[in-house]
Amino acid sequence: MKKSLIILAALAMLMPATSCKKTVNPGGEVAQKDIKLTETTNKAHQGKIGLSATSADQVVLRDGEKELVVREVNLTGTQKAITTLEEKDNAEKKSYKVSNYRIEKFSKALDGYTYIIEGIGEFTFVPQSDGSLKVVAKVGGTTIETTGTPVPNIPNADNSVVANLCRDWAVEEITINVSGDGIPAGVSKTFTGEDAKDFHVIAQWVKDKGVAISDKILGSIVGYKVKCISFDPSGAFSIDFTGKDSFVGNFSNVNLDAQTFSYVFESYTENLILAARATGSFVFSQEGGSDYCGLTIKGAVNYNDNKTYEATVNFKLKSL
Repeated sequence: MKKSLIILAALAMLMPATSCKKTVNPGGEVAQKDIKLTETTNKAHQGKIGLSATSADQVVLRDGEKELVVREVNLTGTQKAITTLEEKDNAEKKSYKVSNYRIEKFSKALDGYTYIIEGIGEFTFVPQSDGSLKVVAKVGGTTIETTGTPVPNIPNADNSVVANLCRDWAVEEITINVSGDGIPAGVSKTFTGEDAKDFHVIAQWVKDKGVAISDKILGSIVGYKVKCISFDPSGAFSIDFTGKDSFVGNFSNVNLDAQTFSYVFESYTENLILAARATGSFVFSQEGGSDYCGLTIKGAVNYNDNKTYEATVNFKLKSL
């Protein structure tokens, strides 16, 4: 058996697949369950690992005066790592770092794979007979040996519909529709190109349509330009921005027949486009040799003190 399969078996503790009924793609005759999108680059290495919390073998990252404990490392099926950190003296204060990773080498001495996570350090994961992982971490010039525990993927993570969703997506178009008490009629528009990626451009247009948006909230999202939107079998849902911290959270309650889900962002900035928690739906298509996803998210966002409107956002996404 190939080493990558050994790692996969240890990391990817998947729930049994559930079959879904035929779902017809609107405007076409191809059932969603029959659409198989291109497999992600690092699918064999995908896995989420929880690290030991005991003081003797904690993996600690220094950030100025702060000491941050690495609690989880999520290696996605692409080249993205989502690292969960908590303050050493305050476990309630969590943060997330989203960065790239690479597979540096095969470590024969340890019989495991070594991953270099940008901005964090080097981690080698070695499967043990009891299902745990031996972890050798090199962070900030210090080498620490600790224990890792594979975190189970969400239910139905190995279903083809969920597997299609779980990847990195680039934004090609956004159509936003805003409604609510006191909201003028006709607040709906499709944005393409770079405007489709820029939350501030979209929010400014909404304000220009007569919605009394708070200048404070509008100003807080200057520079939020979407780099990619990602779903992961672990249940991670993240939106990466150019030059800004990512929104990071989890998606759950996936309905395979309806292709719907719900999500909650744990790391988030008020943005007038996407709510911190909401529901969504998705549909796939393949055009000209490329893989696409139509993603719809509907939720209430705060636009002025305690005032909210419902924002329905339709994304046209292209697989990266």
